[in-house]
Amino acid sequence: EAFEKRAELDTFIKTRFSGTAVNQNLPQDVDANGVPIVDANNLPVKIQYPNTNFGNRLKAAISLAVTNPDTCFISLGSGGLGGWDDHSDAIPEYTARIEGLMQALNIAAKHLRLAGRNDVIIHVFGDFGRNVNLNNSIGWDHGNNQNLYTLGGAAVRPGALGKIVGKTQRIGTPFENRQFTAPTDDSYQCEPFAIASSIYQYFGVQNPEILTGEPPIDEINPPNQRV
Repeated sequence: EAFEKRAELDTFIKTRFSGTAVNQNLPQDVDANGVPIVDANNLPVKIQYPNTNFGNRLKAAISLAVTNPDTCFISLGSGGLGGWDDHSDAIPEYTARIEGLMQALNIAAKHLRLAGRNDVIIHVFGDFGRNVNLNNSIGWDHGNNQNLYTLGGAAVRPGALGKIVGKTQRIGTPFENRQFTAPTDDSYQCEPFAIASSIYQYFGVQNPEILTGEPPIDEINPPNQRV
């Protein structure tokens, strides 16, 4: 069946997922009040992703998720964003990079909303953490603080996504390098793969711990929870 599947995939790409098809299928943009935007000739203006490596990758990923209901998981590598290992002179590079990331994510979230796909979750995370403050070279050294952004998914787990669980304390000398945060002794904690199990569970997997090695997070009465 492999040759039949390859032919099916080839047809899908040529007819529904080519660059031209993706751009044609982008939804019409709206203003802050939800009013559809048109140009000077009264023609619809479509949403526009940033014309960057990551912006184009994200446009392809969201378009695939919207166009092909069989797609369950899409992973975008960091090549589209460039390196983030900023040990010196970080501010100029970081500022432009994070703005480009957030601009693309903003359009992606709007794309999903306009397409009526509130069953898609976007997770953005790094591969390791950083210290809280800048070092003497105006950069960030390796530490334990990690970023995790979650967008969309209102229909996947109504009222459950976007919570902050746990308490942290700052460790280190003020105004010096090597400051980081750590959970307090009474803080709720969990393994990263427990988060993965929770997400699998949201989508209907009954025994996600078999996939991850960790049970889902106990969300019935988690301590130190803020909404």
